[in-house]
Amino acid sequence: MEHGTRRWRERYIPAQQFYFAAVRPTDHVDIIVHNDEPQKPAWEHRTH
Repeated sequence: MEHGTRRWRERYIPAQQFYFAAVRPTDHVDIIVHNDEPQKPAWEHRTH
């Protein structure tokens, strides 16, 4: 299990941070779903 956690921290998180910085996906969407708390999902409507 530790190997998977380490790979996630060392590979997935930096790749995700790079993607968010390079692509800025929230600048191109109409709705953002916030599911940080699975029991209380929320959504945000954006206008461009």
